[in-house]
Amino acid sequence: MPINEPDDGKSYGMSAVANWIEEDDFPTNKDDLVSRFSDREIMLSHESETTFGDVMEHVEQEEYEDIVDFWSALGEGFRAVDERVRERYLEA
Repeated sequence: MPINEPDDGKSYGMSAVANWIEEDDFPTNKDDLVSRFSDREIMLSHESETTFGDVMEHVEQEEYEDIVDFWSALGEGFRAVDERVRERYLEA
């Protein structure tokens, strides 16, 4: 069951984060990223949003060698805050 995003020109989920975090930001750590981007809003759906800081509260990993390492860890945070992701991957 694919997750359909509204066609409204906004960035949602991890694609929103990809708009501000780049490969040359790495290696880095959780504290650095949270201090820089904590208040940035992330749309989860056309009716729901959160902040980067809220997502990162659910990420246990503290250090990221590269962007791939970070994306993997960030998925943990999204699974915790995004009800659609929980329903699709954790409760299926």
